[in-house]
Amino acid sequence: HRSIMHPLWLALERCRPDCLFIYITHDTDFAALHNSSDKIWIQSYDGQNWQLKNLEKSDELPEELLLELLGNRRNVIFVEGEKGSYDIRLYSLLYPDYYIVPCGSCEQVISRTKAFGKSTQLHHCKVYGIIDRDYRTDSELLTYKSDSIFSIKVAELENLFLAEEVLKCVGEHLGCKSAVTDIKDQVMKRFSQAKTEQARLKVIADIKYKLSTTDISGTSDQEIDNRIQNLVNNLDFNSMKQETLAEYEDIIRNSDYYEVLAKYNNKKMSQSIGHYFSLQDKDYIASVLNFLEKDVCNGLRGAFIKYLPEDIPTTPVKTSIDK
Repeated sequence: HRSIMHPLWLALERCRPDCLFIYITHDTDFAALHNSSDKIWIQSYDGQNWQLKNLEKSDELPEELLLELLGNRRNVIFVEGEKGSYDIRLYSLLYPDYYIVPCGSCEQVISRTKAFGKSTQLHHCKVYGIIDRDYRTDSELLTYKSDSIFSIKVAELENLFLAEEVLKCVGEHLGCKSAVTDIKDQVMKRFSQAKTEQARLKVIADIKYKLSTTDISGTSDQEIDNRIQNLVNNLDFNSMKQETLAEYEDIIRNSDYYEVLAKYNNKKMSQSIGHYFSLQDKDYIASVLNFLEKDVCNGLRGAFIKYLPEDIPTTPVKTSIDK
């Protein structure tokens, strides 16, 4: 039992310091608890020859996660969300041939994808990261691509459940086709009401990103001070907000629903539309996931895939080990 396994073997090790203990285990938690022990990975076995590799310790890579991934033979996708969340369930259904690893925040997705991508110990599989678009600009998202980190095409994962193609599939399955227009109108209305606050949050995110990525180093105090002043002078909050607000007003004027989903950050919106399909609002997302899992809703998987990053194939290329 997990609750006694580590204490039991630790007690036995202390009783017999004259012995060398060798553990063969699939339990990554148990292996990670032996912090000072050497870890040897059975990389492959062809029926006659064993290929073993001594794992290197790394400050950047959590050992428990590294062990978990080394025991996996599939390509890996790091995603936002926690274990048990519908984020993980959705990505597991859309990427059934990948090993989906929840990381919590987008910052963790970014840092872990970069770290594991550079690790020589994971050459047997391809590692990707998927993040929500949030308030990020196209130029910011472009900087992540070299590290195999990509965003979905909507502001937040919850917006995938508001995509017109998804709504049409669900409406047809439930015999509520007319609900699609009503839901789109409601989303457009809510975005219109929230446009000023959304523009403010977008500009704050832009400014934070520029502050975190601008190089202000220099060879003298004066040069550093000049760079800081130039940075501040180029960050005009009011003009940036007005420019963003004008962009949002154009989207509303043109009834561009696709762009609304790309810009509108409101996690609760998708949890307020179930009644249009004669469902409980709180049950809408779970119902859609059930339809997807049971494959009872024609075209639903393709509707979601349209909004996923094209850079990650939904059917991965086989690795050398797979072959």
